[in-house]
Amino acid sequence: MIHILDTEHPWEVHSVSSGHSEAITCLEWDQSGSRLLSADADGQIKCWSMADHLANSWESSVGSQVEGDPIVALSWLHNGVKLALHVEKSGASSFGEKFSRVKFSPSLTLFGGKPMEGWIAVTVSGLVTVSLLKPSGQVLTSTESLCRLRGRVALADIAFTGGGNIVVAAAD
Repeated sequence: MIHILDTEHPWEVHSVSSGHSEAITCLEWDQSGSRLLSADADGQIKCWSMADHLANSWESSVGSQVEGDPIVALSWLHNGVKLALHVEKSGASSFGEKFSRVKFSPSLTLFGGKPMEGWIAVTVSGLVTVSLLKPSGQVLTSTESLCRLRGRVALADIAFTGGGNIVVAAAD
């Protein structure tokens, strides 16, 4: 079960039957807060989206799988939109003055520079899988190992550089 809480109405908890057969190991919101990734100890990743833009109605239409390999880190690919908060302008009356857009490149782009949607996951055996949401609605997945000999990864994190590169840190 996945429980979703709206902070504006904390007394209303929305529960969704996850459909995962194993324990959920990772949850990750997209930048808009309208989609959620869930991953489990069997390597299954599901992409949840709001049905009819309702916070109490969720559906999973796409996903990917790394058969039998628990997911230890999960992240949406960066879409190139990054805002910087200017603390010195926190007293400004205009909300726009408090933030500025930072030059940041998307992780992957389509023809014309449009950011490609998808996610990246790291498994306990050191596999890195990237799943891309094609405009047709299909999911294209590719998997590579962090190193030649697959080892045990106990903890991992995923970060993005301003130039569009993806950085994965892993520890055993």
